[in-house]
Amino acid sequence: MLRLRHHLAAVAVKVTLHGYNAALTGLLLLAILIVVNVLAYNYFTLSFDWTESGIYTLSDKSKNILQALEKPTKVYAVMVSNKDVLIREVRTLLDNCRAVTLELGILTSYPG
Repeated sequence: MLRLRHHLAAVAVKVTLHGYNAALTGLLLLAILIVVNVLAYNYFTLSFDWTESGIYTLSDKSKNILQALEKPTKVYAVMVSNKDVLIREVRTLLDNCRAVTLELGILTSYPG
């Protein structure tokens, strides 16, 4: 009987250790994924225009104008519409312009 209790206790310890091992492995994987996601977000800022018309792609002429800026230039975007889609589209276009040159400053104003 005493031997059976020791065996059951050993099994319980083994199961508990396997449970902790699985939980800690899951947390470690989650932490690694979060770090990779943060690094990718901060260092790989390439954006892709998947629209059929290429509405978010800047033309070469626009890129040349932006790259030719010699001094800091501010863009004021005053949005009079409260439509989220329009605000996102303008913001994406301005972000694409900002990605070409650091001389471009963007100031936005939204309704409400």
